[in-house]
Amino acid sequence: MNAIIFDLELNKTFRKGQTTSIVEIGAVKVCLEDMKVLDTFQVYIMPHIGIRKATIKMIKMTESDINTAVTPKRALYRFIDWIGEEYYLCCWGNSDKLFLINECVNEGITLKWLKNYNDIQPNISNVLVNRDQMKLKDAINQSNIAVQGNFHSGLYDAIHTAMLMTKHIDKIRLKRNSAEFNYSIRCPIYKRCKICSIEKFYKEFQLIKENKRGFTCTACITSMKVLDKT
Repeated sequence: MNAIIFDLELNKTFRKGQTTSIVEIGAVKVCLEDMKVLDTFQVYIMPHIGIRKATIKMIKMTESDINTAVTPKRALYRFIDWIGEEYYLCCWGNSDKLFLINECVNEGITLKWLKNYNDIQPNISNVLVNRDQMKLKDAINQSNIAVQGNFHSGLYDAIHTAMLMTKHIDKIRLKRNSAEFNYSIRCPIYKRCKICSIEKFYKEFQLIKENKRGFTCTACITSMKVLDKT
């Protein structure tokens, strides 16, 4: 069983209501049997609205990074393929899970892979400062771990989180959980059509009123309309 320790970097937003997009996914794959690093992962993403200059400066993206950035859908599929079959998803905090959910929903990607999610921040923070939250940088400093690369880099923040996990593994209890448990906390992303009884992605249901969807899928409604005309 492996631990996938990952970190996301986001497009900076300045106005209320603006969509926050992922611009980088960084991750480290660690074998839980001997806590050795098996592989690392990094991909830069070009959001549909582009990458803001403030974001480029914050995460120190180079011209090459920008030129090689891929679409959100391609980046997510690469990450999902890389993590493998049996794993725990580990992160410093819970917010990255919500951004992954939103990105997958926007791109029409299944969330069945979002299982065994673990926020390791509370376990380690309680050991270091006797509270549930602290900054990643402060945790690194208090754990006497040498800083590698830059903070606000998805890859290096994932590396730092992996180093914290390795050092404090005896204080961490990884939990198994289902994908449904993780995404249903946010919203019911999969619904069952009352006509065909097939569970489908929520965007496949007819828009009834603004921001509300019915429980009859668009395909069934279309078929019903065709029958009404015959």
